[in-house]
Parts: sequence; C-alpha cells; structure tokens
Amino acid sequence: MVLKNQKRKTSAYLDCNATSPVRPQVLEVMAEWEGIPLNPSSPHRLGKKAKQLIQQARTHVLTAVGASGADLYFTSCGTEANTLVLNNGWDHIFCSATEHASIYQHPQTTKIPVLKSGIIDLDALKKCLDKTKGQRVLVSVHWANNETGIIQPIQEIRNTAHHYNAFIHTDGVQAFGRIPLSFDEMGLDFMSISSHKVGGSQGSGGVVCRKGLSIAPIFYGGAQENKVRPGTENVRAIVGFGEAVKWFDFDRMMVLEKHFRELEKKLSCFFFELGQQFFVIGADQKRLPQTSCLGVCGFLNQSQLIYLDLKDVSASIGSACSSGTIKPSHVLCNMGVEEEERKSSLRISAGWHTKEEELLLFYDVWTAFWAEKRKG
Repeated sequence: MVLKNQKRKTSAYLDCNATSPVRPQVLEVMAEWEGIPLNPSSPHRLGKKAKQLIQQARTHVLTAVGASGADLYFTSCGTEANTLVLNNGWDHIFCSATEHASIYQHPQTTKIPVLKSGIIDLDALKKCLDKTKGQRVLVSVHWANNETGIIQPIQEIRNTAHHYNAFIHTDGVQAFGRIPLSFDEMGLDFMSISSHKVGGSQGSGGVVCRKGLSIAPIFYGGAQENKVRPGTENVRAIVGFGEAVKWFDFDRMMVLEKHFRELEKKLSCFFFELGQQFFVIGADQKRLPQTSCLGVCGFLNQSQLIYLDLKDVSASIGSACSSGTIKPSHVLCNMGVEEEERKSSLRISAGWHTKEEELLLFYDVWTAFWAEKRKG
C-alpha cells in the first residue's frame, strides 16, 4: 500500500467479518425473482423453477468449497449450520477455546485450550480423545478466527481427530472466500459456511457434509433439504449465495493482505514515535488476508470505536455486547492476552469491495484520535 498524500475517501466500512456488502451481481440476480412466488415444494411450473434454482446454487457453492464428493444442506445462517452439526447425537464434542459463540456456548462442548499463538493445543486435544475411545466424538475447530483472523492447522487437527476415530467439523464461515480451501482435499466430515460474509445476502448459510454421513434435523415439518432442514427454502437468498461464490477473487485477497501488513507497519512507526506500544494480535501467525486485531493501550476500545464511527469509519471491537453489558472477549482472554490490550483492541476486516483509500482513511482517523488524546 502506498501510504502517501492523496485524495481520501470520506467513509470506510471495515467490519466485513460481521457482514459484507452485497455484491451488485448478487443484487441483480436476486432482483430477477423479486415478488415471484417461489416454493420448491409446489408441483407447478414456478415450483419446479424454484427447485432448479436451488440445485444450481448448490452446485456453484459445492464447487467453490471444493466439495464435489459431499452434500450441501442450505440453512438460514452459519450459526444454524453449526447448531445442526453439534446437535447430532455426539457422546462428546471437543472445541477450541476461541470458537464462535454458537459453538463455544453449546452446553455439550468441552473446551480445549489454545496456545498464546491462538492455535489449539493439540497435545491437550489428544489427551481428551484418548479418554473417549470407542465413543461417538466430534472435534469442532474453526478454520479461521473471526476476531483475530488466526488460521488453524486444519489438516493436522483432522489427522488427529481421525487417528482417534473422531469426526471433524470446521466452522469455515470466516475462511470461505478469503483463502483458497478444499473440503475434499482436506478430508473433512462437516463444514459450516455463510452467504453474507462473502458478498451474498443475509438469510442463507449451509452445512457441507461428507457423503455417507447423516445429520439429524433440529426441527421437523417437511422434506426440504433431504429432511435435514425442514421449512420452505429462502430461494432468493440461496440464489444470491450461488451467485456470490462465482466472484471469489483470491488475487484480490492477496492485494488486501499486502495493504493490511503495510498499514500495520506504518501504524507501528507512528506509535513508536509517540512513545506508545502498538500491538497486533497474532502478528506472527498465519492470518486471514483481510483481518487485523490491533490496538494501543491507553483508552478503552469503546471510546475509539465511537470516535471512528463519528468520522464514518466502521470497525469493531473484540467484545460481545449482550443486553447492553460489555463482556470481555473470550477469544482474547483464552489466548492469554493482557487485560489492558484486551480492553484497547479493535478489529478491522475488509471485503471484496474494500479500496486502499478506506484503509488510508482508517489510518488518518485513528491516528488523529491518539494525537488528540495525547494533547489532551
């Protein structure tokens, strides 16, 4: 990234790990079916067309995830996809201590600690698996973390799980579309994905399932999605999902990665000159190309977030808001991140739409915040 004086954008959306803007191509294809009554279970022409649209989308998504030898069941979101896999009659479920809340908060999960690097402690996982031999066990580890972008060694985790005859599930919601991946080549059993993280609309997600494996429904009432996910399908959202995956651009992601790392270096220099210590969580780890969890100790991240928002820069913080109460990020806590850093960290995450100028604007606004606080 060439960080030089040039015309800046006046707004920046850097919260794509929460949700991504919908691609114009997706909006266009979804608009074709706006207001048209599409129920794939109906026997008439429109019903058959709806069924055809879903099957076409299923083919596109399976191709994008590298899963020609797998089934795909559409859901409403990634959280529902995770829940379907976890509520599947397991005797034990082992997950990392930095999982998405839909897995971390599941009452049946046993949390496996992570190292300070954010990577799951494989020795601890092996000890747990050794104690559950002969039982129906699931290991669930996200491909990449939503807060830090840290990428887990999924193949090594898969090998460990299968060595103990356990099944492997990965929450691929954040990794899908950001890094090249292949369900088949990785030898996975289950994987969760979501449309609205990759330029599709909200309202569609999915579970990729290795052929020969079954998933029990969590509610009943119809034969949709092979009875795995009963209820009338969200046809337009599914069509949008199928369109979004056609536009994956990993070369673009490599460019974003270059911009992000250069931004981190420039921020480090800026704060060094101020005599303040700048940090990036997982700086030495493999991370998603478009995610940085960063900060400078001294002011609460909520104050920084408000300042950024007032300047029309959308970012996020490493905390979850629940009923108006700010709770510490379990991800950063379980990584052993110091409290002062946890309270000061921000997350910026880009997407298919992000321009270099948006990162420049973030740099300008965030450094201005610290310059003002230093003077005050």
